[in-house]
Amino acid sequence: MITDKTKPHAIFLDIDGTLAAFAKDIRTIRDDIIPERNKKAIKAAREKGHKVFINTGRGYAALSKAFFEDVKVDGFITALGSYIEVDGKVIFDNPIPKNILDELFDFISENNLPCRFQGKKTLIYYGIERSLEPLWTKVNTKEELHKALGDDDVSKITIDHSLDGKYLELVSKNLHCYVSQKSGEAVIKGCNKAQAMFKVLSHIGIPQERSIAMGDSINDAEILQSAHISIATENASDEVKKMCDMVTVSDIEGGVGKAIEDLLL
Repeated sequence: MITDKTKPHAIFLDIDGTLAAFAKDIRTIRDDIIPERNKKAIKAAREKGHKVFINTGRGYAALSKAFFEDVKVDGFITALGSYIEVDGKVIFDNPIPKNILDELFDFISENNLPCRFQGKKTLIYYGIERSLEPLWTKVNTKEELHKALGDDDVSKITIDHSLDGKYLELVSKNLHCYVSQKSGEAVIKGCNKAQAMFKVLSHIGIPQERSIAMGDSINDAEILQSAHISIATENASDEVKKMCDMVTVSDIEGGVGKAIEDLLL
């Protein structure tokens, strides 16, 4: 599958359920525990000239401190491809426009529906009964939402409710939705992890033939189908495993590290 390990490859890693064990409590998303095997393999791969990128559904504000302190990477694709940084510089930013945000907020407030808003600096929620502080700011009105945002933008919306009927119709009118069970994620149409991967590859000058993507859930589908080599963790859904070239060990066991060892080290 890899014909020349000496040539630089680009590795794109999902976080939850892939690089780190899935955070069951969204209050603790900034406290990821990343297996040592993953940390060592990423470091070794970068020392050999390979490039490693986080490619996550999380907004930038929800990135764990571990990615700045414990694990050094070459860039971040966040909010399902709507915000991209490479070597500390922003190369793409496509947030949800204010008019779309306002229309959605009017609907959720009228129907008392829970929703989370993720930006580059802020994490905001509405209509969720349990407290999510201190990481998240609770708002009750549209005015409070914009005050909490300040000069920040919303990159992604997470819907903590069954996304169907008029709700799905409204969200889908302007946004691309990933629906699973009783929740959904939404970003501006045209943004996804695969398109973000191609933007990064073009920016750093590495061809698609030297791209590797790892993931575990349905929002990884586009990139897993677009990367030259696709890898699922053992804990991934059966649907995701079927679309991948390889299945590595689970997130908890250091599946990212094992895959990098097997392919590039």
